[in-house]
Amino acid sequence: MIIIFLTIRSVFYAQEEITIENLIENIGEETYSAPDLDIIEYYRDNPMNLRSVSADELALLPGISLMNAQIILKLVKDDPKIKNHKIADLIGLSPEGEILLDICTVNREVKEVKTRQGFNSRSRLRNRFEDVRGFSNERYIGSKDDIYNRLIAYYSDFEICGITNKHSGEPNLNEFSSGYIKYDNGNSRLIVGDYFADFGMGSLLWRQFAGRKGSEVISPVINLGNGISPYRSTLDFAHFRGVSAQTIQNLSSSLSLRFSGFYSDRDKSATLDDLTNEISSMYLSGYYRTENEINKKNVVNEEAIGANAEIKSSSGFTLGFTGLRLNYSHIINSKSSIAFSGKEGNLLSGYSTFQFDKNLLATELSFDANSNRMLRAGYVRSDINLDFAISARYIDQNFRSPYGYHFGEFSFPANEQGLYAGIFIKPNRNLRISFFGDIFSSIGRTYTVPGIVRGLDLFSEINYSPERKSNYTIRIRRDSKSEAFTVDNSNRQIGMGIKNSVRIEHTREIVKELTLRIRAEYTDYKDEFSVRDGDGIMAFMDLKWNALKNLKLGGRYTVFSTDNFSSAIYQYEYTMPGTMRTTALFGSGSRIILIAEYMPANFMKIYANIFSTFKNDTDFLGTGNEIIDGNIDSRAIIQVEFFLK
Repeated sequence: MIIIFLTIRSVFYAQEEITIENLIENIGEETYSAPDLDIIEYYRDNPMNLRSVSADELALLPGISLMNAQIILKLVKDDPKIKNHKIADLIGLSPEGEILLDICTVNREVKEVKTRQGFNSRSRLRNRFEDVRGFSNERYIGSKDDIYNRLIAYYSDFEICGITNKHSGEPNLNEFSSGYIKYDNGNSRLIVGDYFADFGMGSLLWRQFAGRKGSEVISPVINLGNGISPYRSTLDFAHFRGVSAQTIQNLSSSLSLRFSGFYSDRDKSATLDDLTNEISSMYLSGYYRTENEINKKNVVNEEAIGANAEIKSSSGFTLGFTGLRLNYSHIINSKSSIAFSGKEGNLLSGYSTFQFDKNLLATELSFDANSNRMLRAGYVRSDINLDFAISARYIDQNFRSPYGYHFGEFSFPANEQGLYAGIFIKPNRNLRISFFGDIFSSIGRTYTVPGIVRGLDLFSEINYSPERKSNYTIRIRRDSKSEAFTVDNSNRQIGMGIKNSVRIEHTREIVKELTLRIRAEYTDYKDEFSVRDGDGIMAFMDLKWNALKNLKLGGRYTVFSTDNFSSAIYQYEYTMPGTMRTTALFGSGSRIILIAEYMPANFMKIYANIFSTFKNDTDFLGTGNEIIDGNIDSRAIIQVEFFLK
């Protein structure tokens, strides 16, 4: 690996991209998709002003807890000219958090802020070099082109956006289309088109991706929603379409009221049972390539009406209530935890936070349309050298909140109880130590396990930076929980599966604008029936180089060997704005990523990526219609952006 990389030293991108990838990896659980990049990218282009932004909005940035956001704004209020490195020193913010403040915020007098005007257009083309069986057997109806287009234009308080997307195999260039018009003057916000809503702690309404268990052990425990926001993603199930409005009124010098309301009417994809005329499952993949997939598109209409009222005092007390009414054109009779149950109903939630000194307490109680309950409570204490957080949750087995979120073990808020505790020790700026423990169980059986699921998730990580240009990371994790196993071709049996993993990583800026990152990771999986036992190892090395002022080049080479999918090792890959993937590495093989970013003019950027995976001892890759005959899977992405600020 060292020889290979010394021969291709023309590699990689910038410290900013390293920071984004690390932050996303820290807040995303390995087996889930990467959290939404939109927040970082939007505020990188439209920085928050630390002298006027709210703590709720500042806490949207990954890795910045609500408590830290409140402390940051107080520091800025007390000393308007304070620098970000001073803020980081005072609150023990991680180096990544400091860089995030640098790229996503400004610190200016409000009257000095210029009128916002400009636009950004982004076009992306993906290509797969090898044919998949969906095309060779003519099951895919459309062309091989994978095309994405987005245009955002803004002037003063107005913003307009349009998005089209077509996956490979889909017939239409606008198979997915989205857009909005937004007006926002700071106190009042109006969005017509596509939007999402996040209120309270997210039990009823939250954005599509959120922080999960990872090395950010504090910030995900308590987050408060920021209200209504424009939708810029291409997932076709996680947003509303209609009109929404929000206003903030100052009731006194220390008390404010935020009121939000919205109406949505849109068609959603699902599987319709022709015999019962009921929806048996919601379709969430977003692919419409085959006749079967196309037949699921827009088969059920969803009408949604929602409102939220939130009172906030400067002393640190917040009280809010959220109501959501959903009405569907067909009865939904699905076992999925993300699907609504029934045809119509009201969902209600109440939440509160209370801050005193360096302590923050938050609770939320929610009811779904069938009076099933969800209760969340969290406590965070933040000191200069130590942060501590504890969170408890209880969610009825049949609780259904299709737009909700919770911080726990399962993907969606349903059928779970648990207790989580996290500690972040920061004795100095050079050393950071993180721990969390999470004990959990389901209330009843789950979709995959015919019985109660119990588990214990333990995590520890040490980050040591002897200097700003160097960092060492050691991570150890042990996750044990109940799973279902088929033993000797008999009926499925429930037993414990235990996965242990160890990661060692070193990042160093070798010379100016040239950064080296090396990672090695080992994983071991065992179950009490020895059905899926296996282990695996993965190592990668990448170099990140700002070759010229307008040229960034990059590459990563990964080798891996695992016994089976149970011992798979996951790696995040952030290669260009707007796209990030989580790749599961299993079997034996290697993966190469090559990256280039070129800025030919001050209004234009061109990105190019090549991904290639090679696996040993196999005649095909993939499953179903995505099977490739052969052992190499290669893809390319080209993205062109035009912008004016």
